[in-house]
Amino acid sequence: MAILNRQPDTSARASRRASDRHRLSLGLSGESGDGDWLDILVDDLSAGGFSVQLRRQLNVGDLITVNLPDATQINARIVWQKGSRSGCKFERNLSRAELAVARLKAEPRVDGGKAGYHPEDEDQQRYPRRIRALIWIAGATIPWVVAYLLFANRP
Repeated sequence: MAILNRQPDTSARASRRASDRHRLSLGLSGESGDGDWLDILVDDLSAGGFSVQLRRQLNVGDLITVNLPDATQINARIVWQKGSRSGCKFERNLSRAELAVARLKAEPRVDGGKAGYHPEDEDQQRYPRRIRALIWIAGATIPWVVAYLLFANRP
């Protein structure tokens, strides 16, 4: 339960915003406009919107439904994109309570301020559970087999 960046963002872009942004790392789920499941990693959050990294390419103007930590669903529209990052604007502003719950559920940003997916998350998506188990078993067994073959027949 980490609340990060208690100080509001004071950059030039922040002065144009209607609400303060909070830098954090928050994994959420959601749904695209065509009904596909989305894994969402929120980089920063405000009452009016958020910036996010998506594994699936969406377009500016697309509508997504986001499942907030307090079990609220809220629609957001993608308003900008840069690579895998997108900026989204909520259809309605988050309440203070919704924003507080999201901030409490957020993980600490330990990567110097640049949120991103963890490599182990990518591996879990890339390989099914059985393949990961076989790789682990092979990695644990092969060194013992090699050692046995090298040293078992010695006088």
